Amino acid sequence: MMSICRFFQDNRGLTLIELMIVLALSLVLMGAVYLAFHAQQVSGNEQQQVASVQQDLRAVMLAIEKDLRNAGCDPLFVNTPTNMIFGIQTPLANDSLTVSYDLDADGTLDTGEQITYALVDGVLQRTSGPATITLADNIEQLEFTYLDIDGVSTNNLSDIRSIEVRVAMKGMNGKVERTLNRRIKCRNMGL
Repeated sequence: MMSICRFFQDNRGLTLIELMIVLALSLVLMGAVYLAFHAQQVSGNEQQQVASVQQDLRAVMLAIEKDLRNAGCDPLFVNTPTNMIFGIQTPLANDSLTVSYDLDADGTLDTGEQITYALVDGVLQRTSGPATITLADNIEQLEFTYLDIDGVSTNNLSDIRSIEVRVAMKGMNGKVERTLNRRIKCRNMGL
């Protein structure tokens, strides 16, 4: 009990060496805290970029998939083997695609029933009638592979039953690259 009282009554304070040791230890501790914070911040930003790129890719693929599944929709059966009004339009290209479908079931190709997807200077565009909208920026690659019923690549329009779509995208900082592949069955083709 006596030693505790003596400790609080001692007014000598800290020496300069003790203060320097405490200051050095504090600097090392603060440096470690800052490095940990900075590493977490960089990791968080990269994860946010990855999530953003993946979300954009999924949204792009969903739009393309919707139109490809509708391609060739012909409720009035106006398509003939020699006159394909609705379906995949020629010329077939690996980096762009035009499809059409009879959305209002009137048997004619109206405005908004022909959709074109094209990559223009890193921008994926969807054109429907006179309207062109940007689906995504920073697209590195847009590729369409046309497949027959057996999954073999074909350029014969009447043999196409599915299309493999490949979209590659970079993040804003250029570090994050993701690619999404999907094989989409054309429900209304080859009936």
